[in-house]
Amino acid sequence: DITGRLWRAGELGAYVAYASQAESGNWLRLDQSDGFPANGMNTGSVFVDSDGSMWWGADNDLVHYMPPRDLVLPEFAAQGFVSAFSWENHAPRLAEAIGDPPHGSKVVAHIGSLQFDRRNALRLRYRLLPEESSWREGSSLDLPLGSLSAGAHTLEVQGRVFTGPWSHTVSQSFSVLRPFWATWPFLIGVAVVGLGGGLGGYRWERRRKMIQQRRLPDLRALRADAMAPEAHGLIGNVLDGRFLAKRVLARGGFATVFDGLDKKQNRRCAIKVFHRDVADQGLAQRFTQEVAALESVMHRNVVRIYGHGETPQGVPYLVMEFVEGQTLREAIPENGFRATEVATLLREAGQALGAIHTHGICHRDLKPDNLMIRAESGELVLIDFSIAIVKSPDKTVHGLSKAAGTIQYMAPEQAAGWATSASDIYSLAKVTMEMITGKRVSELLPDASWDLPVRVREMLVAMKLGLSAESIELMRSALEFDPGRRPINAVAFADKIAGDLAGDSRSFNARV
Repeated sequence: DITGRLWRAGELGAYVAYASQAESGNWLRLDQSDGFPANGMNTGSVFVDSDGSMWWGADNDLVHYMPPRDLVLPEFAAQGFVSAFSWENHAPRLAEAIGDPPHGSKVVAHIGSLQFDRRNALRLRYRLLPEESSWREGSSLDLPLGSLSAGAHTLEVQGRVFTGPWSHTVSQSFSVLRPFWATWPFLIGVAVVGLGGGLGGYRWERRRKMIQQRRLPDLRALRADAMAPEAHGLIGNVLDGRFLAKRVLARGGFATVFDGLDKKQNRRCAIKVFHRDVADQGLAQRFTQEVAALESVMHRNVVRIYGHGETPQGVPYLVMEFVEGQTLREAIPENGFRATEVATLLREAGQALGAIHTHGICHRDLKPDNLMIRAESGELVLIDFSIAIVKSPDKTVHGLSKAAGTIQYMAPEQAAGWATSASDIYSLAKVTMEMITGKRVSELLPDASWDLPVRVREMLVAMKLGLSAESIELMRSALEFDPGRRPINAVAFADKIAGDLAGDSRSFNARV
């Protein structure tokens, strides 16, 4: 790249190093734990932009990455902490409540860290005093201390990222019990075994239960919150005096979703808090305008917006209705829906897009995962406006931190961060094919490119679904590379094709 760093792709992720490091085989690995796609840089090319950022294709996205200046030679120290100890086959116990490990047991120290940037490059060194004066190094967060002698011990730990500086020393003291036959309680117990046996047994059982209660708790919920920095300080708090954030439901590329409660209306809601790095790249400047447009959409097939604002940390959030049900992705049968079912769902999807397009909003990420089917009514609901844009007549609005959308469904122009209503209709055509066949277009026609519209038309003709020549032509034109040659009215597009599939006369001509 422009800084002289070398990059290569591998099965486990992407690797980067300066030339001198590469010659010695010392590469920094970046993978999913660093926010990279599962397949790394795939097998294609990587484009290095003039600003030093990098672009490459992944299975489901177009990745845009800005490497930090100190990526390979970190300037910061990664701080760790001693979280727990375990020995033999016992469960880990909190370091602050460890008690005394028995003599002769093999002790393992468990280290915690809040380091998520370059997580797999985290390195540790440690020593156990007074036994050791030199440091031992490793990358595992579980440190084997071995069988320890009786008495007091102090574990010292330092951390760093890759070849960066070591952190300051963290210390944790603990003691190992003496052999039972060398303790005063045992010697006295032998002398008074007849008198003190009952009392001793009672105390032993009581102590065992107290230690049992001090064992390490289930930290899965805390771990999920730690993976979402936006969750810090929000769980259990009320936003805008109204919206209570209860727990993290999911974390995506643009935002973290919380299960919430609208205390004013006493109803469940979904609170979407945008990531700070997304907000820093221009979201805040458009957020109020976009939400105002979304709040004006009142349609049964579009998720309701309850409110918006900023968290105490200054990050924008959006509050929506909580839609009970399943996604269209979960509902699509293996061989697709019946034609009449496709007709109903397609009409409702078209109505949803028509409603937001009327207000100048392009969804930009229409896919089966962002279409919910209500559990009670079976109605289709368009959700997730994380990367929607409001059309501006005087400028082109580009993507947030990368070209937005899902690669299997997004229109070609979205790779440049540009979208119109025709972009959503392109995605709707692909979703329609998936509802009919049960398979994605990328699976049906894996080698299609410029000839995609023609090949889809040929497939629809061969399937004999009862579609008219006009409807087949609409589907073909919706997949054109040039957005200017696609239909522009989502309601008309969906209604015409749905009318043929349902065998009724409710359709009307779509304007192309």
